[in-house]
Amino acid sequence: MRTGIGMRFVLMGAVASAQLALPQVARSQTRVMFVPSVTVSSVFDDNPFATTTGSADQLTLLTPGIAGLFATPVVNINGLYSFEMQRSVDHPALNNLDARRHGMLTAAFRQNSKSTITVDGNYDRTDTAGDLNFVTGLLLERRRAQRWQVGPSMVYQVAPRTIISAGYTWTNEGIEGTPAEDEHVVRADVTRQLSPRSAASVGYLERRFVNEIDTRTSYAPLVGWTYRATPFTRLTLQAGPRLSARGGIAPEIVAAFARKGTHLVGFGLDYWRGESITLGVIGPVEVNSATAQVTSPVIKNFALGLYGGFFNIDTISQGKARVYHGEILAVRSPIGPFVVALSYGADFQRGDVRTSLLSDETVVRHILRLRLIATPPRLGRSFQPEDPLELLRKPSHGANR
Repeated sequence: MRTGIGMRFVLMGAVASAQLALPQVARSQTRVMFVPSVTVSSVFDDNPFATTTGSADQLTLLTPGIAGLFATPVVNINGLYSFEMQRSVDHPALNNLDARRHGMLTAAFRQNSKSTITVDGNYDRTDTAGDLNFVTGLLLERRRAQRWQVGPSMVYQVAPRTIISAGYTWTNEGIEGTPAEDEHVVRADVTRQLSPRSAASVGYLERRFVNEIDTRTSYAPLVGWTYRATPFTRLTLQAGPRLSARGGIAPEIVAAFARKGTHLVGFGLDYWRGESITLGVIGPVEVNSATAQVTSPVIKNFALGLYGGFFNIDTISQGKARVYHGEILAVRSPIGPFVVALSYGADFQRGDVRTSLLSDETVVRHILRLRLIATPPRLGRSFQPEDPLELLRKPSHGANR
């Protein structure tokens, strides 16, 4: 579950993904492709240090990046890496040739029509720690932070209407001046197709939180239901009792209603209650979050997006915080490989997760950002093996992760 906080990376990834999209080709064809990109941004931030008393600044950012693709009938690998150079008008201490890094790698292995194995990996490092609070949306004082995440998963069709899925995700994150934490998540589900539009599932979720002080574990059996109202609209519900890592029984809930489709007005509504780690806090936190987003292709090559989110966070040390986030984004492709994006975002945070003594503390932040993204012509090639069936006969060595 990602929030609008991560939108600073989304545009470049979306452009690269569009450039890497595969046309309808013969299944035996192999493709190799690289897409370089560069983004120039002008940012007005009225509280770059995310403190109770803001100090506005004007920032200029330069973000080179490259995306890559390797695809065969058995293996599909996508990767993306970028870094950001930053120059400040009013705070020279913020000048940095390596202010942010972002890396992503996804590898999928499909040896036959019944099974698929996927490995996802993400790496982020930033001088603005709040950028990495994707789940909680918390605003944090400006300090360096980094985050690693690796997650193998598997989907296997045991019968025409029954699918088994399992996955494991390891997350390590740390902020300058505090110990790093690990989160290990194991999930398994059995899904049964009830009709062409609906499916039911039963599953199991386990989380383990590890830090320098202690180790805590939570467990939750889950029951789920999915209904596809139209080819582009889906409702998903999943819930169950959770033996919380914080002690006691609490509900684990996921609810989502979304519509996605080319040239359609899209929307998404979701609610989540669960546990997670978050930067700057020792131990697991309880999170209640509700988000909504709407995207609309207004005219050709021009689209608008609206995003809103509410996050309520409770910690083991009785610290509490509420975060409200709103963002509007306009994207225009005026000519060729260029994309222009204008966004405005606002955050309001009340409380402090580090202590219950600052429950009335407020932090407000407004960001206005103008981006010009350029993607030069992609570099790549396609080729056919001498025997079109050769790749299907060979085992996928990456299948056993």
